[in-house]
Amino acid sequence: MAKLKPYFKTRPKARSGQPPPAAPAPASPQAQAAIAQPVAPQPPQDLGSRREQLAQRYAELQADLGGLVYEMAIRDSFRLDLVTRRAAELQAVEAELSAVERQLGLAPPPVVTACPSCAAPVQSGARFCGSCGSTVNAVAAPPGSG
Repeated sequence: MAKLKPYFKTRPKARSGQPPPAAPAPASPQAQAAIAQPVAPQPPQDLGSRREQLAQRYAELQADLGGLVYEMAIRDSFRLDLVTRRAAELQAVEAELSAVERQLGLAPPPVVTACPSCAAPVQSGARFCGSCGSTVNAVAAPPGSG
């Protein structure tokens, strides 16, 4: 059986007498604010190229998240904080991609309903509430959206 390469790098163990390597610095407030900002209207030619960039970034992040979870599972070392951070980054890119596709007329606006348990907003096609986790009757996605 071939040995798998580690998907994510582990921190090297500290040698005796040496301090452990420093953790990477958290993202700056400006970088965090840039992720959360909505997409400004752009000319159609720029939107097309932006859509391609976002679609490629989305595919990369999705594959990375899957690989990360797989590596954690086979090593029996699951870090929910890391998975949550990566999933949030993926979600931000997906939101921006959806906004660009709506501007280009490629995607209909999202259909949002309320969760029957907690009244939190639930998007079409959702099977569980993102707020309370209860099962919701999946709202049928509009034709042509999937």
